[in-house]
Amino acid sequence: CRPWPRPTPSTCRAHASIPGELERSNRYKSEFLANVSHELRTPLSSILLLSKMLAAESSGLSEAQRRQAQVIHEAGTDLRIMIDNILDISRIEAGHVAVSAEWLDLAPMLEELIELMRPLAADKPVTLGLRLDPAAPARLYTDREKLRQILKNFLANAIKFTDRGSVDLALEVRSDPVRPVAISVADTGIGIPQDKQEIIFHAFQQADGSTRRRYGGTGLGLSISRELARLLGARIEVRSAPGQGACFTLRL
Repeated sequence: CRPWPRPTPSTCRAHASIPGELERSNRYKSEFLANVSHELRTPLSSILLLSKMLAAESSGLSEAQRRQAQVIHEAGTDLRIMIDNILDISRIEAGHVAVSAEWLDLAPMLEELIELMRPLAADKPVTLGLRLDPAAPARLYTDREKLRQILKNFLANAIKFTDRGSVDLALEVRSDPVRPVAISVADTGIGIPQDKQEIIFHAFQQADGSTRRRYGGTGLGLSISRELARLLGARIEVRSAPGQGACFTLRL
């Protein structure tokens, strides 16, 4: 057997520089995505505004033309959501997201979220419910916007993957000395196989290709949610089975 060649000083320096190069490359990629996403939002805002005006009954267009403008507006809205998600994940990866904590009244915020998401379920037989545990704290010291974004992602996914039944938002208290507050979103949707419950938190991933073809989406929402939860010192738990719905819980 030939002895393993002893590394030279130049080889050691090259190997030592690899982590630094990878870190710089990842930072440049995140900054590039953040800049591109930001620049795309300006022309897209114009497209959304003009298409909304053209789709209005007062625009003077025919019904068919207004419908075409509405399709443009809906497609632009989907594109804006995707750009916002890419911008969010890029800023998180680049370390440009800071936590701004404040005292937050939980019940009013959760009620507001239910009303905000209700139109998404208006065109199918899905009811939205809210359950508040009397023993749960009324206030929480956390970052309001990041908490809302996590729960909005949970609710949007639950409504998207539930064709009929219910989507319930619940606030509970658990016997956990570290993270006693639990906010969960449970649905009666398609469910997630056990072996797919980790990859759905990876960027651009869904349970399988057929899910993306049928329901659409970028697969970024849960990845962003987990990173935001980490910034808040929180943890996300999943309980699900195919055909039996899913329950996503944020432990704070």
